[in-house]
Amino acid sequence: MALEFLGKDPQSDDGQSPTVWRDPDTGDYVLRGWKLDAPTGRTSVTTRRAS
Repeated sequence: MALEFLGKDPQSDDGQSPTVWRDPDTGDYVLRGWKLDAPTGRTSVTTRRAS
């Protein structure tokens, strides 16, 4: 699986920014970002599949 780099937050320090890639085979997105605590994660993050 080769991911397509889409972008990152240009305001963040190297290695510390939210970054997003897309899998061209499945249309899925891969996100890397900051660790959320459980309550924040449950109320702020949703999962969506490409249709």
